[in-house]
Amino acid sequence: EHSIPVEKGYSDVTQLWKATEFGYTPTFVVSYGGMMGEEYWYDKTEVWKNPRLLRYTPSTILDSRAIRRPTAPENQYNHQNVASYAKELRDNGGSVHIGAHGQREGLAAHWELWIMEQGGFTPWEALRGGTIDGAKHLGMGKDLGSIEKGKLADLVVIDGGKPQLSAAQNAFAHLDLPGIAVIALAKKEEEVFAPGKKTPLRLDRRNRALHILQRIRDEAHRFAVRYNRKLRTKRTLRSQLGDIPGIGPRRQTVLLRRFGSLKGVKSATKEEISRVPGFSKALASRVLTYLGN
Repeated sequence: EHSIPVEKGYSDVTQLWKATEFGYTPTFVVSYGGMMGEEYWYDKTEVWKNPRLLRYTPSTILDSRAIRRPTAPENQYNHQNVASYAKELRDNGGSVHIGAHGQREGLAAHWELWIMEQGGFTPWEALRGGTIDGAKHLGMGKDLGSIEKGKLADLVVIDGGKPQLSAAQNAFAHLDLPGIAVIALAKKEEEVFAPGKKTPLRLDRRNRALHILQRIRDEAHRFAVRYNRKLRTKRTLRSQLGDIPGIGPRRQTVLLRRFGSLKGVKSATKEEISRVPGFSKALASRVLTYLGN
């Protein structure tokens, strides 16, 4: 648990780690070596306004930590570098897992997944880090961590109504997973559809069971929408950076990881860009010229 206290490990550390077959739980929200992930999300998002968090955490607890929070430029945060090396470990056969560490209950596990994406993990790899990869490393891969026959998944919540429920049932039957309970939650009236029931169940809007179902449904929807938006944004960013002579896919990735966004690259100085591995001062100057800065 916790990250190694340096920005990047080199081949000797990577090969040693691979040989140990030991997992890595960096705890990105409290990563070492610089400003950390928890500070980043307090800085970049308005945590004290999160409506789902406020259902369970009173503002008297949130406000003192979330409203008066540290703020800094993107390049001051080291958690993205920690995540980038964690991705390198994974690509070399290591097992990387999330670890929210008790920071900001209700959000920190999501922060961990988002930070993995910042470090270059695909959404699929990040989800594995929050589910099956950690379960396997703890010797519990046969019991939980994925939806498979005989595992401990108690309930699957589908975003939709009767047609979506029927499609999910067919999919589970095709996968030979008959023992998993599945329901659908239709958003407009917040009706719960269950197999074999002609009429949907309408729970009181104040019912906590409904709140839990809503959170599951909303998070799945948010993740899917965010991923699609990210794909479109990446195509736009890479199109602009790809027009610059000498900036191939690898350098585009390095730039976006270091500065967080195209706006971050544009606001960087020539000296800051030239300190990025693979960028000379001449190339840094060319980047800023092509981006109109």
